[in-house]
Amino acid sequence: MILNLEALEVGAVVRLKDGALVRATENPGDGMWVTGTYLESEKEPALVGTEDLVFGEMIAEQVTN
Repeated sequence: MILNLEALEVGAVVRLKDGALVRATENPGDGMWVTGTYLESEKEPALVGTEDLVFGEMIAEQVTN
């Protein structure tokens, strides 16, 4: 599945390929990356609540709008 990052709205939740859930907090609209806050991360629980850059190739699917 290819996700159009240019159209991803702030507040949307995406699942990363490692299973983590991230809520988009900023989208520069370049189609390459968004900034997001980790909501869940089984592999790295310390990430929950932190904000980081999320690149398009890291995203598996959009979970919510």
